[in-house]
Amino acid sequence: MAANPHLLNRPQHNLTLARRDRLMPDESVKVHIDLPNHWAIGGEAMWAKPLGSNRFQLENVPFYAYDLNIGDVVEAIAESPELIPSVRRVLERSGHRTLRVFFNELPRERCEAYLGTLREHRVSYERATARYVALDLEP
Repeated sequence: MAANPHLLNRPQHNLTLARRDRLMPDESVKVHIDLPNHWAIGGEAMWAKPLGSNRFQLENVPFYAYDLNIGDVVEAIAESPELIPSVRRVLERSGHRTLRVFFNELPRERCEAYLGTLREHRVSYERATARYVALDLEP
């Protein structure tokens, strides 16, 4: 039987590296969004800051969940105590935008060079794989 991706199984670390340029504090939690019609994956978990009353602020760039961006405030509800909260809707938009890039046949050094040029334009990124990257465009 396959493991349930919604189950909360977070390692106990003081800090978790969630973005290349900042550390996530201990109080961050995972939230999950179901993606039943996505071509590559059935759902995605993201780090979020609990704001109370089932409200969470997303703390990393989504790789697969479209129409969500870092900094967005979402409503997320856990169906039971052993499950992580599941995103129901976006409550507030952060103004950030997310783009995804797939580097098909470029060597990693060239990919890094291209990505490095984006910093001056207030664009940061996270890697899902060596070739699949999510870009965060600041407002």
